Order: sequence, then structure tokens, then C-alpha cells
Amino acid sequence: MAEITGNAVIDGARLLDEVEGEGIAETWLNLCLSQGGWVVAMPWVFIMAYPRPEDERELYVAYAYGDLSGLAWAARMTFASGRFDRLSFRRGFGSGQEEEERRVYDYAEFMNRMERLARRAK
Repeated sequence: MAEITGNAVIDGARLLDEVEGEGIAETWLNLCLSQGGWVVAMPWVFIMAYPRPEDERELYVAYAYGDLSGLAWAARMTFASGRFDRLSFRRGFGSGQEEEERRVYDYAEFMNRMERLARRAK
């Protein structure tokens, strides 16, 4: 496994490349940006997401790495934009299964749950 630096952007990109193949982090970053997506890259959180092509009100999270409070903060920030009603992501990332299950959540409910979990984790 790659050396952990403590910077979510560096560690998240390295882990993604390690699991999925060299250069995948850059490919996914470009995909998210070309789809009108969101990339949150800060020392405590690294997220790549884009609106699902079939439903612009659903934000599909392609990749997320960071601590719980950082993820909760990023969820609050993107929800505050008012662009998304639902949030979805793959379950079992990197499991090797051909078809990985996609989970869809009400964005406000998911965000509130993450914030409660982050407060408990402190």
C-alpha cells in the first residue's frame, strides 16, 4: 500500500490509482469536470462527483476519501447549492464484482445522518 501522507487529496488519489490502476484518479477527475461535476480537493477530504446523466437532480459520487467530519462538511456544501435532491454512489467499491450495486439516498436525510455521525465520532 502507498505511504500515507495525511493529505486526503494525495492519499485518496494514490489509493484510487492503486486499487483501480495507474492514472485512474486523473481520468475520473477529468470525467467529473467534463460532466459539470464537483471536485472537492482539500487536505481533509477528496471527492469527485457529477450529476447523473439520466437525472440532473441526482449527484453521483464517483469517489470519496477523507475523514467523516470532512465528508459531512462536503455533503453540506454541495447540498447547499440547491442543485441536488438525491445522492448516489457504488457500494462495494473495488470489490471486483462486475456489476456493483448503486445506492440512492435522499440527499438531505443522508447529509443529516453524516453530520450526526461526525459529531458522535469527535
